[in-house]
Amino acid sequence: MTELYLTDLCFEPEAEQSCETFLAQAAEMDPTDPEVYQTLASVRLSQQREEDAKTALTQGWELWRNLEPESPTFPPAASRLTCAKLFLELGVHVSALEVLHQLEGEDDENPEVWYLSGWAWWLLGESRGDKAAVGEDEESQAECWGEAKLCLQNYLTLEERDPSGTDADQMAHVKELLGKLDAAGVVASAGAAEGDAEWEDASEDEAMEE
Repeated sequence: MTELYLTDLCFEPEAEQSCETFLAQAAEMDPTDPEVYQTLASVRLSQQREEDAKTALTQGWELWRNLEPESPTFPPAASRLTCAKLFLELGVHVSALEVLHQLEGEDDENPEVWYLSGWAWWLLGESRGDKAAVGEDEESQAECWGEAKLCLQNYLTLEERDPSGTDADQMAHVKELLGKLDAAGVVASAGAAEGDAEWEDASEDEAMEE
């Protein structure tokens, strides 16, 4: 119901209060449901309350972050992808990448996951500037952008295999980012060729089966 007020009924006079009421009821009924906090984060973001949105989104994420995929309360991929998008919109790049990395491991042929991963790595690198010295556990800008280039190249590889599976706006953005990375002399992180080889092997196996 809250989602309905966020979309179709968003211009109704009572929309905001209705959202708050439904979310409070949902949290009371099941405080362990991450969807409640994720939806709350969307509401807070629409209210331009970014810090509250970050708090709600992180709270929901922590409920499933360390769960096994077999757990009955582990969210479906679509919900986790939305979580990653919200983290990106809120500028929480590292958390977004953690969610996306798990999605990559589950389905490495989802172009949107590679697009969002590439965008997240780009933004993270941009936030760290061109300084060479970073924290012990932090990637430098060059390392972030190397990861970004790898992810974006993987997106292009999937597009070449099946153009119908990609989005025109995403493709334009991918090409724009790759152009900037090329101009900056960024080299893709190790693994791009290996990933391409795996896809090629899979395609060859399919051809042999046919």
